Amino acid sequence: KVTEIQRCHATGGGGGIDIQGGVVDLSDFNILSCSCPNYGGGVKVLDGGSLRMERCRINKCRGDQAKANSALDVLSGSVCGFVNNAASLQIGDIRSTGVLIDTEISEGTGVTSGGVHMVAGQLDLIRCRLVNHVACSYGGAILAQGGTIRLVDSYLGNSMADNIGGGCITISGATVELTD
Repeated sequence: KVTEIQRCHATGGGGGIDIQGGVVDLSDFNILSCSCPNYGGGVKVLDGGSLRMERCRINKCRGDQAKANSALDVLSGSVCGFVNNAASLQIGDIRSTGVLIDTEISEGTGVTSGGVHMVAGQLDLIRCRLVNHVACSYGGAILAQGGTIRLVDSYLGNSMADNIGGGCITISGATVELTD
């Protein structure tokens, strides 16, 4: 059985779940159609919090302002062990260490980056698919402004940046490693 949070809204951050300094481990869990006016329409992790997700979906979650990030926003802390997730919309502002394995991030839209927005730390994407993203500018699927993103045996495609920057990836002050 899958447990889920649906159609939730928060006025601060973390429309579905707001993690501030705690440790959350979710499996067989869905976060659907949640929103907030700030960071993390689906989930926000802050103040050294930690999130691990296995066989989960973050779907149709959104932030309501130009700087808001939609599905998952990690401001500080860690995201680890994303296994077999299907996340749509946006993973934003990863400022710590993260690992996504066998994950699909799709149909994201954003002002900057429709999929992943990395500003510091390290993010490993292993056997992941980032598809069907649209950004107003900079990196349809990935905007890497700092830190390190490592893509291993992953696929990026069918994404675009409307005004400026790479349709799939924009790299600005970051390290991006692509391996098969």
